[in-house]
Amino acid sequence: MNAFKLYCFISAACLALGETWFVVMTDKYPPLWLDDYLAAAAMLVSASLWQRSYGPALTFACWAFVFGNLYAMLFTRLEPINPPDRPWALLAILTLWAAISTGLALVHVIKRSKLEN
Repeated sequence: MNAFKLYCFISAACLALGETWFVVMTDKYPPLWLDDYLAAAAMLVSASLWQRSYGPALTFACWAFVFGNLYAMLFTRLEPINPPDRPWALLAILTLWAAISTGLALVHVIKRSKLEN
């Protein structure tokens, strides 16, 4: 099994578990957590389709979505008129992690496209 594929499976499971913990502990409004579960599910699907020609591109799209969600959450929490009520430091770490993972996924897309040409 490809190491990045396994990394995506584990990451998706951790995202879903972390979101579940956060929802239970904070009673988060459902529209704000539904997209996180959809992102984790899409990541699982994209990782399972890794061997297909579009698998890495789909994985890249999932990581980009996760990165965008975390980026939006982080900077919403840091807005000066809305004092941070959530762990912004953890969000900063997760946003950096998602940015790096998005970059790695892009590298895999480029590698795959070079192999197919």
